[in-house]
Amino acid sequence: MKPWQRLIARVFALLASAGCACIPLVIRAQGEWTTLKLIVACGAVAVAILLLAFACGPQRWWLRVAGIVAGLKNVSKNDASADSKRWGGRLIIVAAVIAAMQIGWRLSHQDDPWDGDDQGAFLSTAKEIADAGGPVNLVGRLWTGEYAEANRHPLYTGMLSLHSTEEFGRVLSVTFAVLAWFAVVAMTWLRFGPVQSGIVAILLAVNSTWGYFSGMVVCESLLMLLSVLIWWQSLRLCDAGFGAAKFPDPTANGGAPSPMVSGRVSRLSIWLGPLALGALLGLNYLTKGTGIVLLGCVLIWFCWEGLLALITSARRAVFLAALRAGVLTLLAFLLVSSPLIVRNIKRFGQPFYNINTYLLFADQYEGFRELLARGEPVGQVAREYLETHSAADLVQREAKGLTWQTYNIIRMLGPIPLDDGRILFGVPLIGLAIIGVLRAPSAHRRWLAAWVVMQWLVFAWYVAIAAGDRFVLALLPPLLVYAADGIVALWNWRRAISTKDQFATDSMG
Repeated sequence: MKPWQRLIARVFALLASAGCACIPLVIRAQGEWTTLKLIVACGAVAVAILLLAFACGPQRWWLRVAGIVAGLKNVSKNDASADSKRWGGRLIIVAAVIAAMQIGWRLSHQDDPWDGDDQGAFLSTAKEIADAGGPVNLVGRLWTGEYAEANRHPLYTGMLSLHSTEEFGRVLSVTFAVLAWFAVVAMTWLRFGPVQSGIVAILLAVNSTWGYFSGMVVCESLLMLLSVLIWWQSLRLCDAGFGAAKFPDPTANGGAPSPMVSGRVSRLSIWLGPLALGALLGLNYLTKGTGIVLLGCVLIWFCWEGLLALITSARRAVFLAALRAGVLTLLAFLLVSSPLIVRNIKRFGQPFYNINTYLLFADQYEGFRELLARGEPVGQVAREYLETHSAADLVQREAKGLTWQTYNIIRMLGPIPLDDGRILFGVPLIGLAIIGVLRAPSAHRRWLAAWVVMQWLVFAWYVAIAAGDRFVLALLPPLLVYAADGIVALWNWRRAISTKDQFATDSMG
């Protein structure tokens, strides 16, 4: 490990220690202490102390960690042997049964959709679309600016308007949830290996967040499916060098290229790859307003990759390829989401208008209706908010939100039937995910960093208004996939050490 890498690792360990130390404060804000909350708080303090010790510890500790990381990187990454395929297939079958059981249980224990949650609002909007002529007329009303709904975006509600009933809505959500599960399993099989695929199939099948949204009349299951496809397409572009004329030096990507990538990239894929990614991002935005954040994550990643290629290796071809891919992605996004963008401009004067944008400049949800009734543009509301809040207020809101959002992300990884207790399983899973990420190519790690950090920062600010798994749902699939790879890496690493020890013992004998 190089000196600058150790410095960055120490800084991250220190920040993570501070974050863990804040978890007891977050738990305390939820109300009275319980045994489970006490266990989680004590665990968080113990982890904070351990991370603090590493942040300030001697160099030999980091050398030991570097040795372990090197060992984990060297173990098999994609075992496609017949034995692995057999075990992976068995795990997937078991996971499919578990997933079906969870979905069945969720569907039989659903709350009344008209009992004040988002399900009733989605059904009401879908009914209005159906009464106005259905999905086909919806597109025309978007282009003319006649369509007035500025909260729930039109893709899911347009589908729901085909038969705007609770039963059809649940069928839609289950369908998208199952397709997302299959997409994650298939992607993991191809890119990581059969055993990792089987493990992530089980992790997702027992995951409480995935199961919760699978039976609700909301857009989150569709959002998760699209986010998985966006991840898949991003890695395809990454492995293809963003459509550079020739595949870049593998050492610049942190390892050998994917076995699915040939030495040269077809001219057709140079254009179709980014266009497909932009189309998926456009569909994501048509599903939910937070899709604009995912577009920002991908564009920042493109900029990062292009500038890094230009600075570190003077590979002008890779820089231009990343720039071209970014432009094509943005153009495809604008084209696919153009009906909603045009409606926003014609009706509200802003291309990415959403009434929830106003809540970014409010300290609490109460008074939201009065804020909208004033009829002021978002820019004016933002200026008033900044004028009435000091820099310390802004930093405090973001810092508190980051702590809460960290708690939400880790808890989101946990299984049924737990609630807050999911964090007991989320902590080791996030540790395993870190191991899996360390084994990934550098460009893949940078994509995940942009994907996670941007959403973490943006949605942390929104915690003052609302918090929940739905805001960071797009992080669930990649984190569970890397956790599955971390499990396999640890298993293979321990087997390699045991084999080496056994060989040494036999040799001495």
